[in-house]
Amino acid sequence: MKYKVPEISRNGYGILDFSSDEEDIDNPVRLKSILKSSSRPTTKTSASEKRYIDGDYGKLDELEYFQDNFRDSVDYNVLNSSFTRSTSVQLDSVDDELEAIQKTISNMQLQSKAETEKLAQDFEKRNKSLWNDIELSISNAQKEADREYQEQQRAEEIRIRIEQEKDEKRKQEVKKQEEELKQQKQQRSRQLELEKAEADKQKFGLISAKNDYDHWYNLILNIKRSVLPQVAENPAIKKACSASKRKITPKIGQLTNSISQTSRITNEVNDVLNEPKRLHGEQSPAYLWLLNHLSKCLIRQAEAEVSAKITTAFPLARLVVSLVVGDHPQLADVLMGRLVKKACWIVPFYPRKSEGETDEAYNKRVGRKNSEETTVQYNDRMGGIAAFYFAILQTRLTANNLVLTTPAQDADLINRLPVHFRFSQSWTWLSHALRPPLPTLSTIPQLLATFFEILGEPYKQAYGKQAVKVLQLIKSKIGDESSWAKNSEANITRIKLLLDKWQTGQSLSSTDGRLWEN
Repeated sequence: MKYKVPEISRNGYGILDFSSDEEDIDNPVRLKSILKSSSRPTTKTSASEKRYIDGDYGKLDELEYFQDNFRDSVDYNVLNSSFTRSTSVQLDSVDDELEAIQKTISNMQLQSKAETEKLAQDFEKRNKSLWNDIELSISNAQKEADREYQEQQRAEEIRIRIEQEKDEKRKQEVKKQEEELKQQKQQRSRQLELEKAEADKQKFGLISAKNDYDHWYNLILNIKRSVLPQVAENPAIKKACSASKRKITPKIGQLTNSISQTSRITNEVNDVLNEPKRLHGEQSPAYLWLLNHLSKCLIRQAEAEVSAKITTAFPLARLVVSLVVGDHPQLADVLMGRLVKKACWIVPFYPRKSEGETDEAYNKRVGRKNSEETTVQYNDRMGGIAAFYFAILQTRLTANNLVLTTPAQDADLINRLPVHFRFSQSWTWLSHALRPPLPTLSTIPQLLATFFEILGEPYKQAYGKQAVKVLQLIKSKIGDESSWAKNSEANITRIKLLLDKWQTGQSLSSTDGRLWEN
């Protein structure tokens, strides 16, 4: 704060005021020296100086006015005494004002200091609050980060544990499957040993093909002579059989490789067959009549569908094996008789014409429809029937591959299946088919090609080195025209291609149609 000299001092004592605004009131020594300098005697002032003073410093005071008007002698003692008193009064007034100013300044300084301290305290408080908020935010962020990290760690631990459990489960499943496969192989090996021993007996003619043919052919003749007339002569049984016949016939044509479709049809056919069996017994004419009718339906389907598309033989075979190992084992005998009567190649055996037998009767006995049927048509039909029979032989005897009407263990299924429908018959059939003069007949090359397409790979796996020897023998003879029928070039070519695949390590048989479809 700047100090301004009072008006009376500036005008009365000639003190200049050009520097009064610039001097600090906190310097009282300087102020007092200025005031004391005004007590020095004044000199006579010229008219020009007077005007200067009047113009710049104000009018003359009373003493100066007195000196100008009364130039006579003056009593300086009186004058000095008067001036001294005036100066003392003025100095006391300045000290009082200075003291008041200093008090005001001191109060202002105290107030400023208090305000400064308050501002500093407020700033410190705000600064502390700000840092507390920052530290709290950092702490919360750190806690959130720690929480997220812990959650991630827990999630990772859970994921690792789940993966380990899955991996362990997969290992257990693989181990279980390997053990089951090992057991199946051991069981299959024992089964093949028994079947091969039995097939070896038949291979050397202990049970000749002719005897087999006669046995099955006569079985059907017996049904025709004794069973069918009993049903025809009894109206009640005939009516019941006709109703059951209408239920069975359309279902055979509906068979596909679908699990649900095959299961449904198998159960429905099983129920129809069980009706006369429960009422009259398994030797009743009505029951045998239905088994005979079902066999004829299956063979007609094989002639029509399987001859055109070989994979359709597998669902038919699965239906037959499911019924035979279930509630209807007699179906195996009736169906085998029907197969041999319709196609003598199932044994295989080609009968000679009997003395006195007509051409029509002989053609019917070897499976020809009529004299107008060509050799190609006949061979195609025989191929379809043979494919159906081969599909039965290769059907796996496991619970998950069949529609079982009664529960059974896999080990028990082989005992429920008659010998003529077991896989060992594949060895017997091929050994008979390769004996002269059958290969020189045009039907055998077609049936051999069908055999390899359906049974080739299972045959090779089951009989190992022995199967390899047989295949090598066929391949060595396939180019010998004198060993085969002259009008079967197409089927000979099929056999060559299949054996070439086998020799290059490829599978002889396709898996199409063998497995269930959802």
